[in-house]
Amino acid sequence: MPAASMSLDMTVPHPARIYDYLTGGRNNFAADRDFGDQLAAEVPGLRALARDGRGFILRSVTWSASRGIRQFLDLGCGLPASPDVHETARATQEGARVAYVDNDPIVLRHAGLLLSGPGLAVISGDVREPGAVLADPALREVIDFSEPVGVLAGGVLSAMDAETARNAVTAFAAVLAPESTVAVSCISYPDEAFARRISARFAEATGRTWVSHTAETIGGWFSGAGLRITRGKAGNVRSWPMAPSRADRTAATLGGVGLKP
Repeated sequence: MPAASMSLDMTVPHPARIYDYLTGGRNNFAADRDFGDQLAAEVPGLRALARDGRGFILRSVTWSASRGIRQFLDLGCGLPASPDVHETARATQEGARVAYVDNDPIVLRHAGLLLSGPGLAVISGDVREPGAVLADPALREVIDFSEPVGVLAGGVLSAMDAETARNAVTAFAAVLAPESTVAVSCISYPDEAFARRISARFAEATGRTWVSHTAETIGGWFSGAGLRITRGKAGNVRSWPMAPSRADRTAATLGGVGLKP
């Protein structure tokens, strides 16, 4: 179901608010917390996995900014959380610019209120339609694609099948200048039957897709887009950029950072 058509009914669990709850945020309601608790009971360490993804994305921002990148494109940004991407980037690169992209009306409403100011933009767009996102005039006012950009896909690719995700990564990478970076993270379940069960539970409660992608699949997105991945391959992001830590047998947050040659 397209996010733009979803009801704003606060009694129905909502993906962005569930994630907010799991990562310790306050932009959530009883329905989100109840379902988040149910998921956490089925997926050992789920809260830690969600925090792993968020921490990795912010570390990738700091790492990219330390390499001189001064502009970031946050795809599927989710509800505002402190520190946010622009706060993190500006701690290293003063005046860094950030475009936040999402297609969820709840996210857009909050982001429009809290993520405004010089060098910031909130874009209504679907990551599954890169051409439309990239053509948005408001995006082009903040992001100059003739210069390096840090692209962030923290969890958003879990909302689509592997081929759609691959096409999205390829399309966004294609417009990037050399020395740009692309950071990707996805919660992954090695047990396929378990993954299908959790996906079905999520879809039943929220009406949204949640797909488990393997490290090999994620690595293929990078290589297919012509990106050189740090650490040589996709893996558990918990310790990134240090050596990969062992993935839990039940679930792990997988991903990496690709460099545009």
